[in-house]
Amino acid sequence: MIKDKNTEIIIKEAKKLGIKVEVIYPQEKIIALIKGKKRFLVQRDFRINLDRFGTRNIPLFKDATYFFWQQNNIPIPKTVTAFSFREAKKRLRKIPLPMVIKDAHDSQSRNVWVNVSNYKKAILVLKNLFSLPRIGTVIIQEFVRGKEFRILILKNKILGIAQLIPPSVAGDGKSTIKKLIKKLEKETNSKINIDQEMKNLIKSQGLSLVSILPFKQKIFLREYSKLSEGGRIKSFPSGLIHPEIKKMCLRATRVTGLELGGLDIITDNLSCSPKKQKIKFIEINSRPDLYIHHLPHQGKPVNVTKEILKYIFKL
Repeated sequence: MIKDKNTEIIIKEAKKLGIKVEVIYPQEKIIALIKGKKRFLVQRDFRINLDRFGTRNIPLFKDATYFFWQQNNIPIPKTVTAFSFREAKKRLRKIPLPMVIKDAHDSQSRNVWVNVSNYKKAILVLKNLFSLPRIGTVIIQEFVRGKEFRILILKNKILGIAQLIPPSVAGDGKSTIKKLIKKLEKETNSKINIDQEMKNLIKSQGLSLVSILPFKQKIFLREYSKLSEGGRIKSFPSGLIHPEIKKMCLRATRVTGLELGGLDIITDNLSCSPKKQKIKFIEINSRPDLYIHHLPHQGKPVNVTKEILKYIFKL
């Protein structure tokens, strides 16, 4: 058995639907799904593109995604794109602090710096980033605060919505914050990096790593979702999303050439009109995680994999 949450869920649901599963290359978690004459290769998760207008590669390049979103009135954070360190330094101050700096072509949260709080640090990050091999395009973006949601879309339908909650700890009245973090590591089987960014966030809440957190008092360890460091998943009923936000999500997926996409958006209330609140589209994932909808920490699980398999094999 391949040890990967997404792959395990896909295999399980495929067998339930009578779809044959062949493990092709276990080292890279590649499997084949077979039903009659239909054969579909999967590597950890699904990728389904619309076969039109040469748009299939747009989601691979964040800068191209932002360009098409702007052309189609999809709200994004204030953003500039730079193709060299010199250009990045020149355009840097067009973005307010704090900011996000990321490689335009990377994925899985690699080469991303969040909540960069001063221009001196930003220049250092950019210098280091452009010194890396194969990095030629960098995105500099305003850092947007709010609730983060992952919305899974297939064709013209929302399959599932998950709120991604930053890692946090709650006090027991006797343990230091540092001990509570170690406890969270064990509970979530994750590695939590206690870096300067985390220390600054704890300090902004009037505390330090050696503070004893009062009983039931909760503090956040990150300002953004970080599932690998103990972040949590809360299922959100797709029927509660506001119709105007739903339209925006479907359009944002369609214009990037995807049939299946995982949208990351930040807003305060998915049930409220976008005219009454700020809403920003952050990213679209062409191979979105499925397990977050099957295995939420809070709320009702949603079997999104079954719906995707039925769509692929026309069941």
